[in-house]
Amino acid sequence: MPPKQRKEAKKEANLPEPGGHNINLNGGFGSIRHSPSQTLKAYLLSLPIELFDQILSKYPKAEEKHIIANTKTLDLRFSVRTGVLRTLSQTCKSLRTECLPKLWELVEVCYVEKYDDVSFNKVLSRNLENTSRGLKKTPEIAKSVKIFTVTFPPWIKYTTLSLFVQCLQNLPNLHTLQVLHAPSRIATALKDAFSHVDLPQIHTLILPDCAHDILRSCSGARNITCNEHDGEKLLHTIYDSGLDIQSLRNVGTSQALLKRLPILVPSLELILLDIQPYIQFGDYNSVEPKAIYYDISIYQHLKELNNLSTIELVVSESMSSEQIPKGTKLKAHVNAARNLLKGSQATGRKSVILRYKPWRYDERTEIFSV
Repeated sequence: MPPKQRKEAKKEANLPEPGGHNINLNGGFGSIRHSPSQTLKAYLLSLPIELFDQILSKYPKAEEKHIIANTKTLDLRFSVRTGVLRTLSQTCKSLRTECLPKLWELVEVCYVEKYDDVSFNKVLSRNLENTSRGLKKTPEIAKSVKIFTVTFPPWIKYTTLSLFVQCLQNLPNLHTLQVLHAPSRIATALKDAFSHVDLPQIHTLILPDCAHDILRSCSGARNITCNEHDGEKLLHTIYDSGLDIQSLRNVGTSQALLKRLPILVPSLELILLDIQPYIQFGDYNSVEPKAIYYDISIYQHLKELNNLSTIELVVSESMSSEQIPKGTKLKAHVNAARNLLKGSQATGRKSVILRYKPWRYDERTEIFSV
């Protein structure tokens, strides 16, 4: 009996599995026979990289518009992709090789499941410490980090900030630092933590105005976006640090601020302005606007920006598009921006980009070449 059982077992082992066969895994893994679970892994690994990325794209990532919103934390739905990649990277050696760099290319320390003052401060501080300490100890993983998104709690310790700065110094391929939120009360602590530190690898930053001292440590900064207030402190820090900023987004449009812009950021090539309309209603009970005015005199202050080649105008209106009188006022705004660029000394293509951001999720974009 025992020999017969062994014979049947041997015969059974040679049977092809449902849908299974010898699979040639891309990337030099060779042809091997798999169990059902291994076959599933093999099929996944045999997919072209474009299809693999297409599958991952079904799990949304936080975009720039979510960072600019300046919320204290990101929606938890954006953390699902990280969980999926972490699970795949722990499945087998082959998937780990493929998924681990994707997992760590974007680091986000800005999620809190239960939100209250105590949990918010405790969870974010602990996560920032653990992430910073872990990346310092694993340089092979630290090489994968390209984008770091962080939110600072109001009672963060200086030791935590110092550990975070040391972590940033050990990320050679980090090119984007995004500060989702920073309370004004930690501005001094940020200044002390980032003093006498150079992070030349960082080229793009999204910062609230109160975190302007971070810029002093980023000698290679080229693209700056303000996600809180008018960006006046950021502009003065740029000037004091002698940074060669080429792109500036979400700064205020006050006459006083724009008048100083050519002095503070002389090498600017792209500027994004959130233009606010002046709305006049017929009477107290009127819902329909009587007139809409846009201040086009702001462009006179930008004439001295000799390298300016792109102007992005963001229209954030509290009205539906049907209430806008055929865009006639916006046309004057666009024409004023185009006339400004015609006199610019910048070479290459010049354009005005008009972005509509109404009270719905879709966005329309129009590009006017100069």
